[in-house]
Amino acid sequence: MAERARRIALLGPGDVTQAAENLTQAMQEDVEVSIRFVEVCQSVLAAIEGRPVPTEAVADVTDEYTQRTERLTEMMSSYRDQGRELSDLDGHPLLVEVMTSIEQYSRVSADALDALTANAGQLAAAVREAEAMLDVLKRNKTARELSRERFTSAARQALGTPPLPA
Repeated sequence: MAERARRIALLGPGDVTQAAENLTQAMQEDVEVSIRFVEVCQSVLAAIEGRPVPTEAVADVTDEYTQRTERLTEMMSSYRDQGRELSDLDGHPLLVEVMTSIEQYSRVSADALDALTANAGQLAAAVREAEAMLDVLKRNKTARELSRERFTSAARQALGTPPLPA
């Protein structure tokens, strides 16, 4: 397109040349914005892949906690059925395991929340940048349409004008 603009500059009036240059500039900016969009997408994907959310770990500690609490519930029911006081469970190894499961869940879920928060931040920043790029592309689309109209009109007018005397 730049070559066409150069040729028209040699052969045609200034308004034809200007319209062609405006069109070329808008198209070049579209290419640059599109390349930047791909780079932003690749960057955010790499960042998210670099900070995975430990969903399997959360599922594992949740399952562990659920199993231990079910066993504790059964034990508590058994103690009640036997007429024993629940305070007799104080210091029982299963109670310690349940507390350990709670601590593990708390730690792993905090790690997952940190990863999700970081990833959401990366995505939000990418979305904001993509919105700005989309605005540029929309503006350029309008500019390209206007430049095409001006180019076509100026070229038709130039072609309809008799050659200038040498």
